[in-house]
This record gives sequence, C-alpha cells and structure tokens, in this order.
Amino acid sequence: MGAQVEAALADASSGVGGTFGSTPPGADLPRAGAATIRRVPTGFVLAEIVTSNGWAGLPPASYEPGPGVLHRTITPPQAGPLTVSVRQVRGVVVASWGRTTGTPADRAAIAGTIGHMLAVDDDLRDLYATCDAVPGFEWVRPSGRGRLLRSPTVWEDAVRTLATTNTSWSRTRALLDRLVGGLGPTGPAGERDFPDAGAVAGAGLGFLRDVVRAGYRAEPLERFATAVAAGRIDVEAWRDRERPDDQVRTEISALAGFGPFATDGLMALLGRPRGLTLDAWAARRVGELCGRSGPADEAAAKARYRPFGRWAGTVCWLEITRRSPAPTVPTQGEPDGDEPAAGGPTGGGPVTAEPAAGPTPAT
Repeated sequence: MGAQVEAALADASSGVGGTFGSTPPGADLPRAGAATIRRVPTGFVLAEIVTSNGWAGLPPASYEPGPGVLHRTITPPQAGPLTVSVRQVRGVVVASWGRTTGTPADRAAIAGTIGHMLAVDDDLRDLYATCDAVPGFEWVRPSGRGRLLRSPTVWEDAVRTLATTNTSWSRTRALLDRLVGGLGPTGPAGERDFPDAGAVAGAGLGFLRDVVRAGYRAEPLERFATAVAAGRIDVEAWRDRERPDDQVRTEISALAGFGPFATDGLMALLGRPRGLTLDAWAARRVGELCGRSGPADEAAAKARYRPFGRWAGTVCWLEITRRSPAPTVPTQGEPDGDEPAAGGPTGGGPVTAEPAAGPTPAT
C-alpha cells in the first residue's frame, strides 16, 4: 500500500490528482471562526506532517498540496460536526471554519484537537540527536520530520490502521467512506465526523459486514468497538508517556487483526518508537537504499538501522518516505482570522483560540 499512497500524494502535489482525498462538506463555507495553534515547535513544517502518511487522504479529511491546506471534520463540544481548514503561513499555523464562530469551549477544543493531530507536543530531541550523530542522516533535524499526522482520537487511529491491513489504498478509502457515511455524526452543512466506538458497536456485525463491507475485519472491528465502548479497553491511555513502550506494544498486539506491521504503525502514531517490521513496499525501498536489486531482508534492514537504537524503525520510515525537494513553509499571504503578534507560535506559549474578526473566503 505504501507505493499507492506515495503515488497518490505525488499526483496531488503535481496537480495531476488535484486534492489528496475527497474534500469534506463544509470546507467551502465562508470563514466564520479561527483558532491559532501557538505551541508549534521551531522548524515545524505543516506539509511534512500532513504528508507523513496517508491519513490526510482518508475520510473525513483531505489535503490540497497547492495552497497547503488540510481539511478535516471534527466535533467540538457545542458546534457539532464542523469542517476545519488548517494552513501555515510564516511559521504560524491557523485553523479556520465556516458556519459559526463557535463558543470559547468550541474554539479551545478545535485548537487542542488540531494541535494533537499535528503532534506539536511530541519531544523529538532524542531522535534528532541520534540522527545528528550518524553520518548521512543530519538532514532529519532541519527537515522538520519525525511527526506523523494523527487522528483526533487513538480509537480512530486504531480503526484506520486496521482498515489498511492486507488491502489496497483504494479499498481502504472506500471502506472508511462507507463507515463515516453510514455511522458518523452529521452537521447542518452535511459534515460527517468519524463515528465513535459506541456507534460502531451499536451498528453490529451485520452492518459492518454487509454495509461497510469490512470483510474479515468486520468481526475484529466489532469486538474492538464493543470493548472500547464498554470501557474494557482504554485506548486513549496509550498516549500516557508514563506507560512503557513495551507495555503499550503488548496491549496493541493482543488485539485481533493487529499483527507486527499494524502494531508498529499504531505505535508510531502514538509518538512512540516504531519497530522495524517491513511490508513488501518498505522492503523494496530499503533494498534500493542498500544498493540491492531486490527487497532487503530482515538482516539487511537491521544492519542499516542498527546505529539508531530504539529509533531504528522510525528512521527507516523517515528515509523510505523522504521526498525531494522537501515541502517548505509558505511565506506569502495571510492566515485566516486573527494572526498572532509578531514572533509567532515558536515558543512554548499556550494554545489559544479566538474568534475571527469577520468572515473571509474559504481556503
């Protein structure tokens, strides 16, 4: 699937495919509200995070490479499902939306959700120091890479990960489109957010098998949703940095449908070091990097990334998905809504969420 995702991203970036994913309803509404994400680390490049995996092309999200805008439907506490557009200008990351300015609670929730999705709080100092010490990998730190685009919840990341196993990219998109379209909460402009565990569990196995057409994933998905909805599995606790990586990995791998590759992927989405399990596409890419005519075997991959220790799998992923030229921070134009004071969000100030000064055209 990796090759298919890379091809789709390349087509969108070149203009061949236009938008990566299907633009969610509500993205074209006149702007009514905005929130600035202030806790953005130095060197942060929105385009690098958004294209770090295929999540931006899966419902209910899309990405426009030209203007560098990520669209995502989320559900703040009072406004209901709302499609938010995120972009970066001169280092400032701003989320804007239509339909309503939103209450203070809505704006704070939107800012917090987008900040989480962009992994702005991940501490990458150890990863960067490790790469700086290995000749030929000094590019990692200045690239701004190392973060992955996440979903608003660990529950959604887990379901998306399950949907990507043993299938094609087009089938993953279709499956999730049916899941969101059939069970996701709906906003007044037709917005649909990702369904929570309760909605999926309540729909039942027959719906997942016959309507969502989840195939062999229907049963593990139904069991997983039921356990999460009932509180028997607390997937959001996997974010807790006090919990050891090995403990979290063991809990994930115990889930039906989560083999080594899916477990590695979800660990990475949690901001934890990923393992070095390779699918066919990744093995071919590592083989190319090692100068081989065919895919790399386990021994070759371990030898190449051994200097990176606990970050071996993460650096492998960064290297095989490296693009040239790398995306850069836009320097022209103005962000939607309220631009922060000079200096921008490069320090450690709080996440703030303020209403836009007035409606502006949608991006």
